[in-house]
Amino acid sequence: MGRVRVSTDYETIEPLWTATGIERAQSVVVKRTTITPDSDGRYVVKKGELLVQITGEDAVGPYAAGATDGRQTPGIGLVWIATESIDLSGVDYRPISGWYGFCEFNVQELTLHDLAVATLASYMPTCLFRDSGVIATPA
Repeated sequence: MGRVRVSTDYETIEPLWTATGIERAQSVVVKRTTITPDSDGRYVVKKGELLVQITGEDAVGPYAAGATDGRQTPGIGLVWIATESIDLSGVDYRPISGWYGFCEFNVQELTLHDLAVATLASYMPTCLFRDSGVIATPA
């Protein structure tokens, strides 16, 4: 089964402030059980959503402060920003591309699940995080 792209308002999200061509992304695998279903019952990862490595697994899921599987403790080399929106309904795992380095992000377009931007900036030291043109300083 191929990738299922989501055709909704999620497609209008543009997480990059500017695309320079040096952004680094890699394929990661998202675990469906880490995602809260949307109002339509779909398990969607949104473009611009913060993904964190699950401890002991070759999988990621959305950041969650209350998780107990490792997603509550992001760190350098353990976080990615989704480059596209995908729907995991009906599957347990699905690959997605995630930005991890040399990116310039628009904070207003990211889904960080209450993680402070300055904290995320410290986990992605080669990236810039802009909010209305102001660059976040790492915590």
